[in-house]
Amino acid sequence: MKTDLLERITINSKVCHGKPTIRGLRYPVENILELLASGMTIKEILEDYPDLYSEDILACIKFAAETMFRKSASIAYPRKIINKTSKAKKVPKPHK
Repeated sequence: MKTDLLERITINSKVCHGKPTIRGLRYPVENILELLASGMTIKEILEDYPDLYSEDILACIKFAAETMFRKSASIAYPRKIINKTSKAKKVPKPHK
């Protein structure tokens, strides 16, 4: 893709209480993901929201994937950030 899809996702404290939205519009990413999860197709969403583009929907999916990747990495490796060249080391579990 010519431009990064994530550039379409914006966070502004004055729009939708600071939730990630599409292009600064009042379409929170989580709402679009809920529509997809409910079974709506991208085409159906675009018909219901004519000011959105297919790239906006794909950006929501990519944003969710990136968020989950970062969150799962921070849970799995809380004391060490792993990059592509380093090898994972066992980190002791915290005591309860």
